[in-house]
Amino acid sequence: MTHSFERTASKDQLPTWTTSLRSLGGKFAITIWAVALSVITSLLMVAHWVALPKPEPGSKLSPALLTDIASRHNELQVIHVINLDCPCSRRVLRHLLDRSPSADVDESMLLVGQDRQWKSQSEARGYRTTLVSPEQLTAEYGIESSPLLLAFRTDGELLYSGGYTARKQGLGYQDESIIASLQNGETIESLPVYGCAISRDLQDIVDPLRLKYKPE
Repeated sequence: MTHSFERTASKDQLPTWTTSLRSLGGKFAITIWAVALSVITSLLMVAHWVALPKPEPGSKLSPALLTDIASRHNELQVIHVINLDCPCSRRVLRHLLDRSPSADVDESMLLVGQDRQWKSQSEARGYRTTLVSPEQLTAEYGIESSPLLLAFRTDGELLYSGGYTARKQGLGYQDESIIASLQNGETIESLPVYGCAISRDLQDIVDPLRLKYKPE
C-alpha cells in the first residue's frame, strides 16, 4: 500500500515539474527577446543620435566645391549640404527656404538627390543650387554626412564645418547667427552634425545591421 501511494504521489507531481520547466523556458525566451531588442534599439540609437564626421575647420575644401559650387562675389562663402532622403536634412531645408540668403554672403545649396522641385524652390529663394548623387557627394566633394553647413573664404580656407543645432532634432537653428559672427571676423566652434550618413562606408559603420539604411 505504501509503495502504491508513493508511485501515485510521483505521478501527481509530474505535471508540476513540467509546468515549472515550461515557465522557466518561457522566462528564458523573454529574456533572450529583451536582450535582442535592447541590442537592436541601441544600434538604432547610434544610427540616429551619434554625431557624424565632417571636414575640419582650417582645412582646405575640395577643389570641386570651389569650382562647381562656390561663387567669387563675396569674401564669405556658405554651402548647405542637404540630403533630400534624410528627414533631418529636409527640416533644415524648409527652414532655409523660410528665409533668403544672407546679405553680402554667397549662399549655395548642394542637394543630394534628384528632386528638381526642391531645386526650383531653392533657386526661387535666391540660393545657387546643384543636384548631386550620393556617390558624387563622396567621390567628388569628399562629404559623407548631412545636413552640413560649410563656411569658407574665397581662398578655400574652411572657417566653419558643422551642424545647424546643438542637439539632435532640435529646432533652434543657428545658421544665421553663425554666418553673422563669421562676417564679424569671429571664430565659431562648430556644432555637431546630427542627421544621415551618405557614403556606404559610413553607413556600414553607424548601422552595421542596416536597420536604418536599407541595402540597395
